[in-house]
Amino acid sequence: MRKLTLFTLISLLSCGSAFAAGGKNSAEYREAYQCALTGLKEGGAGDAAFCVGNSRDPSKLEEKAYTDAERDFKRMKNGGTAAAQGGCAFHHANWMANGSRSDGFAEGLQQITNLKEAANLVFMREMRFYDSRNMEIPRSVAQKWFYKKGDRGMISPFAKKTCNKTQLSG
Repeated sequence: MRKLTLFTLISLLSCGSAFAAGGKNSAEYREAYQCALTGLKEGGAGDAAFCVGNSRDPSKLEEKAYTDAERDFKRMKNGGTAAAQGGCAFHHANWMANGSRSDGFAEGLQQITNLKEAANLVFMREMRFYDSRNMEIPRSVAQKWFYKKGDRGMISPFAKKTCNKTQLSG
């Protein structure tokens, strides 16, 4: 009886932690969403058949990501997103640090959550910008947020007009 109770407790804890690890901010969701979005952009279905094939059944979280990606792709295609219209959809940016002194000895994928930090790096590093749904913002839109003054990157008047305080300086 004691073993059964211990087994039940361990099972519930592992299910709870797996459940808590899921969600729209999980790597599983983001990867499925990006895969589906890529499939849709290439003219494919952007669903489980495209992303996982017959290798396994997709999880409920992956199915949710495929559905969300299809909905967002349709909106983007119809010009319904702020990013497509040139507004400030900025949520975060990613760039790769190489561990050098200029990167503060940081290595690997780095994330920036405001345009002020991004302005310092945007002309020196290859950056990708994302909205709150983790959809990549086109480079042509992100370029409107910055200009170069001497050796420094600055936030443009356009960004100051269209972005909120949190997006601008955190």
